Amino acid sequence: MQQPIGIALDSNAWVIPLTVVRVYNRSAMTQAEPTFTFEEAMRTMGMTPEKLERLIDEGVIRASREGLGTRISRQAILDYMATVTAVGKERKKS
Repeated sequence: MQQPIGIALDSNAWVIPLTVVRVYNRSAMTQAEPTFTFEEAMRTMGMTPEKLERLIDEGVIRASREGLGTRISRQAILDYMATVTAVGKERKKS
């Protein structure tokens, strides 16, 4: 709902009515889970673009290609991070 507001310039001036308009990113609101761009995922995970691309190509990290961009879900990043140790070596599955 838009709410009119007024701005008084001084005691003898006119009041100028303005309307506050809120803009929402509808595509972000309809996504089931948060996603990262390739660049955001690369910075978040602390790896080179080549390594991230290789992990995506090998299917280790799930990603979707949208036009020229790549989107990686937050859950895919968390799933991968759970399989690596602090020094970057992949954990062996027990």
